[in-house]
Amino acid sequence: MYLSHLRQQLLELLDLPRRILNLSQRAQAVLAEEADRRLVRQAQELLFVVHAGFVTKEGFIVYNSTLPRMRILTEPITRQALKAMAEALFGNLVKAVVDVERKLLAVDAELHSDLEALLLAEGSAQQHVWGINLYPDMPDDTLIEFDSMINMRPSQNNRSRGVDDPQLRKTITEIVASRIQG
Repeated sequence: MYLSHLRQQLLELLDLPRRILNLSQRAQAVLAEEADRRLVRQAQELLFVVHAGFVTKEGFIVYNSTLPRMRILTEPITRQALKAMAEALFGNLVKAVVDVERKLLAVDAELHSDLEALLLAEGSAQQHVWGINLYPDMPDDTLIEFDSMINMRPSQNNRSRGVDDPQLRKTITEIVASRIQG
């Protein structure tokens, strides 16, 4: 009996990639045809979760570390999606880099410098890119921690790992608020 139970679980796991592909295709179809903003948002979140390697099955979230994590957010995501990213890598935080000129937010890497390189490769300018940490379980006023080695820029009068300019911190906060909802 135990062996047949294990066999059934193995068969379900082997079928998982097909089921994920099916979910992804259904979400793409909703994006292409649906005018209801709520359904479009759900489809976008589903695609985000599927492409990030998160698989929800019977209440569990599993991270597939063979898939790339880093991404530039072009659409808002929920705090729940951000929390899933945090749990998969660091437990309670997500490293992020903001391009304050282009209003972009890159997330989910082990190092801020990896996200910085991603943004630079996509056309961002070094002087506009700043590293932060996001804590999805914290209230809005403590969601963002301005702390990264990439922020040390004496040539821009930023001599700390933080972001010394209050107006720049405000801009970063606004960009993050536009990308993280909930």
